[in-house]
This record gives sequence, C-alpha cells and structure tokens, in this order.
Amino acid sequence: MISFPPRCSSPVYTTPTSTFGGGFSGVYRASYKSKRVALKRIRTFTSDSTRDKKRLKFCREALVWQGLRHPSTIPFLGIDRDTFPSSFCMVSPWMKHGTILKYLESRGGGDIGRLTLEIAQGLEYLHSMSIVQGDLRGNNILISDNYHACLADFGLATNVRDDDGETTTVGALSSSADHAGIARWLPPS
Repeated sequence: MISFPPRCSSPVYTTPTSTFGGGFSGVYRASYKSKRVALKRIRTFTSDSTRDKKRLKFCREALVWQGLRHPSTIPFLGIDRDTFPSSFCMVSPWMKHGTILKYLESRGGGDIGRLTLEIAQGLEYLHSMSIVQGDLRGNNILISDNYHACLADFGLATNVRDDDGETTTVGALSSSADHAGIARWLPPS
C-alpha cells in the first residue's frame, strides 16, 4: 500500500462526475467543503506490474505538486483515497473556465498578453525550484475562477537537480498505448 504524508489526505464527500481524461488518468468534478474540486484519478485497469508503475508515477507527481505554491500553478489540495476505493485521486480546485484554449476561443483572445505573462511567471517559478514542467500545452494551462492562467499536470515534470545532483523524472514519455506524454509537446531535452 502506498503511504502519503498525513497532510496530503483530504476526503471528498460527493459523488463525482466524469469530465475528461487521458491514458494515465481521468478527471472528475466533485465537491469538498462546499466547494467545487477536480479529482485526478489514476487509471489502474492494467496488469499488476503496470498498475504498480502507474501508482509510483502518481505518487511522484503528487509529491512534486504538493510542494508548489505560486499564483500561476494550480493549487494541490491533497489526496482522496475514499471516493474510488480501488484508486487514489489528486484533489485541486475546479477551474470553471476550463483550459486556456477554450477560454481564448470563447473570449476572442483579448487577455492573451496578460495570460502569457502569467504562464511565463509560472514557468519561472518552476525553474527556480529546479523543475521543468515537461508537458506544457494548452490543455495543461487552466483558467482560474478569477481569470488567471494556472499551470497544471505535473506528471511529466522533471526535477533537474535532486539531493545527489542527479536529474529525476516524475513521469516519462510512455508508449503510444498509454498516451501519458505527447511527444509533439515535450521539450527537446
């Protein structure tokens, strides 16, 4: 059984609604303490060895994400272990304005300069923490309720310096069957 620090535990108390997902996880809308939240649920309908690898990747992403505190990164609220008994979920605020792509399409792009600056500030913050986001694209930039750009999805994040001075990758480009990373959007490194 995977163990998380107690401060990461956070039960969610309503029935979640599926919204979208990829090969590694699905995203659900739910409520927690009367607020809308997003649940990122690991997909584990695979063999035991693949399931263990996905859970390890999930743990690494949660550990990186929980340490991030910046207005241009989506806040990490904790881990939910109860909503889906066989799965873990990472919990974050629900971003009602969706992705930057949908937001700009609906608004005509008038905020593009400010949003670009906020994205750059988020990347500058990550880089100051020795983290490379690894999957920066429109679907991984969400618009907050206050209309600010927030970087999301740290499953392919790379810590360019760990305690031993080595590079550590949270996730890695997977086979096309997993769709965990999209080569076109990965950094050249």
